[in-house]
Amino acid sequence: MNIHFQDWTDERLLDSLNERDIPHGGRIIKVCATDEDPRDLTGYADLVVVDGESAPFTDEETYPYADRETYKGAALEAHLIAIALGDLGSRSVRTLFRFSNQQGFSQAAMAARLGEAWLIEHPFHCIDGIEAALRQPGRERAIHLDIFFAASLRCLKGIVDYDDPKKVLSMQDGMRLLGR
Repeated sequence: MNIHFQDWTDERLLDSLNERDIPHGGRIIKVCATDEDPRDLTGYADLVVVDGESAPFTDEETYPYADRETYKGAALEAHLIAIALGDLGSRSVRTLFRFSNQQGFSQAAMAARLGEAWLIEHPFHCIDGIEAALRQPGRERAIHLDIFFAASLRCLKGIVDYDDPKKVLSMQDGMRLLGR
């Protein structure tokens, strides 16, 4: 799948993180996966697009999280099947999950705490839009990652210069692309 980035930095969204005492780096970048190349769909030739793997998780895949359990690919695939998303939703979750783990975003989210509780209980919970897609299958295109932790934003900067509006979609362009 094609992974691309959208700048959703907005005062209301940042205020929402502040109200929930969730630390952030002052930006919100959405990471989305599409079958189609977003450069073709939008006409923005300079948009940064990264290839992502959407095949089913395998027994050989392992995803360790410090001070937490290690998740095996077969268990993740079984969990994804139990969630019962459609084909596009399942492939999006796999693609975003792998990307998030390769870059360390999931590890940062799984290590985050709110007081004594974990911020994220399961690594799929790092991926937004799953619940909305279950309620309304046409929303599977809106499954995404939100990158907002300061350390995660620094890491993301090595992949895409999200300060360059030619490299990322705006919130408005992203909503049009994802059919919202």
